[in-house]
Amino acid sequence: DNEVTTIGFDPVQYTVNEQSGSVIVSVSVLDGELPSGTSVEISMAVRSGTAFTNKDFSGDLNKTLVLKESVTHLTFSIAIADDSLFEFDEHFFIDLLLIDAQWYNITLDPNSAIAQITIIDDDAVVIGFEPNLYTVSEGDGQVILTVSLLSGSLGTEVEILLSTHGESAESSVDFYGITDRVLLLNSSSTSHNVSVSIAIDAIKETTEQFSAALTVRSTEVPLLVLLPNTALIRITDDSGPTESVSLTTTTDASGADHLKIIVITAISAGAFLILAVGIGSLVLINVITRKKQKASNISAVNVAAAEHIEMKASEAYGALDKEDDTHNYL
Repeated sequence: DNEVTTIGFDPVQYTVNEQSGSVIVSVSVLDGELPSGTSVEISMAVRSGTAFTNKDFSGDLNKTLVLKESVTHLTFSIAIADDSLFEFDEHFFIDLLLIDAQWYNITLDPNSAIAQITIIDDDAVVIGFEPNLYTVSEGDGQVILTVSLLSGSLGTEVEILLSTHGESAESSVDFYGITDRVLLLNSSSTSHNVSVSIAIDAIKETTEQFSAALTVRSTEVPLLVLLPNTALIRITDDSGPTESVSLTTTTDASGADHLKIIVITAISAGAFLILAVGIGSLVLINVITRKKQKASNISAVNVAAAEHIEMKASEAYGALDKEDDTHNYL
């Protein structure tokens, strides 16, 4: 009988998710039959590709299989390592070799003598703010935002962009914004601290807030999740009402001395109540409601306000000299 019997993998390509834990590989008589009363020994040898023995897969990897007339199909299992490390899809190979096949009209199918097993990585990488809610006092001068690898492991570098966005707190007024700050995360650097400067002023304000957001600049990680990808930063005001008092003495035409007291009081965000007292009368000079003019410290705000007030005060005291009881210079 000149019939040729062929043996090989069936199929030759296998794809398995890492979390599956194992892959079942099959060897079969593909064509023809084994002669009665005969058996064929086939050796199996595993070789690495991008996946490696005892790291990505394991088991009885170099064994001998026996096919015979009553057993024409065999399966065996190879264990797949399920780790938390992000990896690209990897593969390895299994080679078949006939033992003593020259005594029979049996051969390996050249297209089925090598099997390739591809391992699909299913580890999601999660990166985000930790925490995602910050409360900072204005007097602290800064807030530290932390971006970390929260789940999974990195086998490659990821570039994340961080930007801030004004809400009730305004950039360049209440804080100094950041645009597209690049954060590089990899296996040796899994966390970054980012400082955002907070503006310090002498103006009494309510609690204000701004936000920060993450976006992906570049990555080769197929399962990358940014969560939480936004953070909220609340700025509490720690400046009480500020007050500046100046006292001056002037002499009127009759030679009498007049005591002038100028009082500057911050009454709300961006508003100053300015009073002048002279000759026992109270004059409302001005209430300034204006766009907040930030300064590096309280003194600078008071100086700027005092210069403004002195000009108004001269007008007020001119009115007092005319014996007017009260003047409103709004």
